Amino acid sequence: MKIENMTRKTKEIHADSLMKVATRRLSEN
Repeated sequence: MKIENMTRKTKEIHADSLMKVATRRLSEN
């Protein structure tokens, strides 16, 4: 695996988790 693909995957996973946290906070309020 190329390092570029690894970093891109990590960024996608990180962004996805951030979105989930944001949507959860929005639904709570």
